[in-house]
Amino acid sequence: MAVRSPLHRLALVPLAGLLLACGSPLAGVAPSPSSSPIATASPGCTPGPSAEPSPSPAPSPSPSPSPAPPPPPPVHLIKIVLSSQHLWVYEGTTVVVSTDVATGRPDLPTPTGNFHVMSKSSPFLFISPWPKGNPNYYAPVWVSYAMPFAPGGYYIHDATWQTNWGPGANVRSGSHGCVNVPLSSMRALYGWARVGDAVNVSAN
Repeated sequence: MAVRSPLHRLALVPLAGLLLACGSPLAGVAPSPSSSPIATASPGCTPGPSAEPSPSPAPSPSPSPSPAPPPPPPVHLIKIVLSSQHLWVYEGTTVVVSTDVATGRPDLPTPTGNFHVMSKSSPFLFISPWPKGNPNYYAPVWVSYAMPFAPGGYYIHDATWQTNWGPGANVRSGSHGCVNVPLSSMRALYGWARVGDAVNVSAN
């Protein structure tokens, strides 16, 4: 029978140690059942899959901006309609003055558009820009209340000489382009109006 040398037995020890290092069923197992399990894999072994991080919540879409509200109507508005020869005075949505008027005659019409009260005068003297002999000439005349509203000498004013008011007044005895207003209504309008107030003149 062959006799094994002590060197042969020593050569087997490193091999057994290698079997326990990686690939062995005992690899990564704690030596004592009372020890807590090790969370990470043993060195040299393929680690198990790590837990995936929770996905971040998707950001909520931003709400669409609401459309801007329409601008409020002017607090003070003087509205003149040429076809009806009428004037309304609004404070917000409330009518504070409503009166028939006489505007410019067909050959010297009152301009249409959006304007504003440029100044206020009481009393006021009108002097004709046309010379004597011109069909449009008129003698100097005083009025109690006058408010220019458009460049070129267009005024809202009382006119005690005017006898026609309302529809057709501009054709029968229209002004030189100004808006003639009965004295009592003009007094109320003048006391209410402020420089800068909106004036709107429309054909209809």
